[in-house]
Amino acid sequence: MSEAQKNNSKRTLTSGLKEIGVIEKRMRANIELIMKYSSIVSTFKPHFKDEDAQREKVKSLVQANVDLFKEAINLKLRLEKTNQTTEVVLDGKSYTISELLFIKHTSQNIVNGIDSFQGNKVKGVGNLLYKTFKAMNDDAAETKLNQLKGRSGDDATIIRFYDEEQKLTKIRELEDLINKITTELESINATTPLVEL
Repeated sequence: MSEAQKNNSKRTLTSGLKEIGVIEKRMRANIELIMKYSSIVSTFKPHFKDEDAQREKVKSLVQANVDLFKEAINLKLRLEKTNQTTEVVLDGKSYTISELLFIKHTSQNIVNGIDSFQGNKVKGVGNLLYKTFKAMNDDAAETKLNQLKGRSGDDATIIRFYDEEQKLTKIRELEDLINKITTELESINATTPLVEL
């Protein structure tokens, strides 16, 4: 097994994600050098031995970024394949890492502890499911009841068409799932090896 293959087999999701960041940093540094070396004024001396050497340096820096770009794509594909094929069990239910990430990312209001959902501008199916449970409330009926007070007598009451205890259970289950996903993903990402393509 070559050294590159050994290093690839040791990569985890976390190290793969970090490596993409390192690749981006290296590409930015190369871009700075390409901008610096890609041209000179005719009366100035090249930064390197001669014009040909400087031309080769620019060419090699460009090629380095092309290679880094390809490496980043390969890493991204490996990350995605790992996320799609690795199964994790939470509360007795099996999920792929991709499913957990989707649930987490579509539930940012819950993750961030935001309980106010403004009208129809809520995005993300996780947030919308949470809003679905929260929508089961007495607000509309209370408003209507307050408008009727004094007009049709005091005998009007609110009738619920949902079970408050079931609603609270569903909200708690969803919040617990999101919290478990957030906690588990850190551990999963640090220990799950990247799959080969």
